[in-house]
Amino acid sequence: MGAIAVLRWQQYLQGHAVRGYCIHPISFPSRFVMTASNRLQAQEVLDIARRQWRGTCTACAPFASSGWNSFPGTVSDEALQLLGALWLPGDAEPTLEEHRPPGVDQWSAEAPIALHFHPCNRCQVWACKACGKPFLRYTEYGGYYEDRRIRELDPGRVDLGEPGA
Repeated sequence: MGAIAVLRWQQYLQGHAVRGYCIHPISFPSRFVMTASNRLQAQEVLDIARRQWRGTCTACAPFASSGWNSFPGTVSDEALQLLGALWLPGDAEPTLEEHRPPGVDQWSAEAPIALHFHPCNRCQVWACKACGKPFLRYTEYGGYYEDRRIRELDPGRVDLGEPGA
């Protein structure tokens, strides 16, 4: 099962590579230009969120959601730039433990963005090419489907607590 998941992850990364640039690209520090092995630490993700958080522009409006939503099927991800990932193939498997208040669904807007817990610990960090607004992306692999999800990376919702702490 692990080998299949890694293969799918590699296919996902290849299928969602950054394609082109906008006329006025957002200047991200060179550290945040995505490479095949750009692993981000939780604190770096929070720093990106704090530095880049802003209102939604027309380019990223289709992706804007305070909770996890399925990636819009009618919209291309051309407006987004991949910055990095919290987990990469070959890393130790991250925990499947979730961190959220009782009665709150993990996909809802009320769920914290708990970067050391599932599903955030397997996310990629993307930003709008036009305005720089940050997003988290996660692909849920079911038995017969793949559900690509996206959520705004709101620094006010980020929780850096770790499992067992």
